[in-house]
Amino acid sequence: MASSNSQELISLARDLSDIIKRVDFESGLSVTQRERILRLNQEIKNKVQPPEDHIIATAFTINLNICIRVCIELGVFDLLHSAAPNSLSASDISRTVNAEELLIIRFMRGVCSLNFATEVGPNRFLANNVTHAMAQPPLAAGFSLIFDNAARPKSNLWSHMELFRQQGYKSPFDAKNGPYQHANDCVGKTTFEHWMLDPAESARFNTFMKGVRGSRPNWYTWFDVMTLLENDREATDEEVFMVDVAGGYGHDLDAFLQCHGDRVRGRIILQDLPCVIEAIAPGSISDRIERQKHDFFLTQPVHGARIYFMHMIMHDWPDDDCVRILTHLKGAMTRGYSQILINDMILPDTQCPLIATGMDITMMAHHCGVERNEEMWKSLISKVGGLELVKIWYPPEGEGIVQIARK
Repeated sequence: MASSNSQELISLARDLSDIIKRVDFESGLSVTQRERILRLNQEIKNKVQPPEDHIIATAFTINLNICIRVCIELGVFDLLHSAAPNSLSASDISRTVNAEELLIIRFMRGVCSLNFATEVGPNRFLANNVTHAMAQPPLAAGFSLIFDNAARPKSNLWSHMELFRQQGYKSPFDAKNGPYQHANDCVGKTTFEHWMLDPAESARFNTFMKGVRGSRPNWYTWFDVMTLLENDREATDEEVFMVDVAGGYGHDLDAFLQCHGDRVRGRIILQDLPCVIEAIAPGSISDRIERQKHDFFLTQPVHGARIYFMHMIMHDWPDDDCVRILTHLKGAMTRGYSQILINDMILPDTQCPLIATGMDITMMAHHCGVERNEEMWKSLISKVGGLELVKIWYPPEGEGIVQIARK
């Protein structure tokens, strides 16, 4: 008689086979199918992999990340990407990037074990879909940014442990006195303020934000903002339709206008700190986007906009700082007309995806920030007198929309 574990494994394998048989490969996997396949695959892995191996593999993954970081630095992913569909030997790579062949072999073992490339023979490597993605600047910049800030000589993670031991095992809440600040001797400055001292670091962050959404759909492709606004009074060209608060290089606004620009009347304003606005490359975003230097911890200068939009801003900050940001926006809103749309993670109460979990821990280590579930969002908004939650919109996957109005 089969054991309970083997019966469960057989059942999971059957479920996986059934869902794959139903896939229309011409149109591609749906979001639901992809999520289900990934979940079943993880459940099968959990059944097969001994717990001891799982623990050790997880611990070693931290060390394996240096393999990826060094290969970014050396341009190995770009090299493999350019060589495809041909493979490259370790000696080929070694000569091109001017690195020791043994070092390349050792690091490529780690790279392939994490599926960032494929080993097709002894010391011979081929680009796969992850390699091609890593050859794109936003993802390479994001990986480097996160790794470097976690692995400095006195790392954020180690500082985090020290703070836990000194202050108790609780989430840090002071954005100027967290793990990053202790690791980098910058107590009294936020992480963003510290990054601004290094133009390359600041630029790397903003490059990362261009591609941080990854494969997740843009909010305006599933949240029909035009239907939401269809009963609004007709806006004039002089009125402000949307303000993207701390919108970086304007990638979100530019993409929104490409999709809906012919249907939207009114001004479109991009706000961010002076160093960010000044770094926007000429011609990189629509001429329709007005650029405005602004710190969201100060009074909001644009009054009466239809939408105040924030993408992945609130997760960078603990609640007290979020309250300050929202309070300034509230003061600029027109009651019964203006709304805040927060495009951010809405964590599930159970089975939180790996990316969302990793993002939460990264925000805690870097900024004393937090990814929030529905109850945490409701709690945050309730702390700002005069604002009310209209609705929390769950996306097909990834980042949702928190819709807020002024009472």
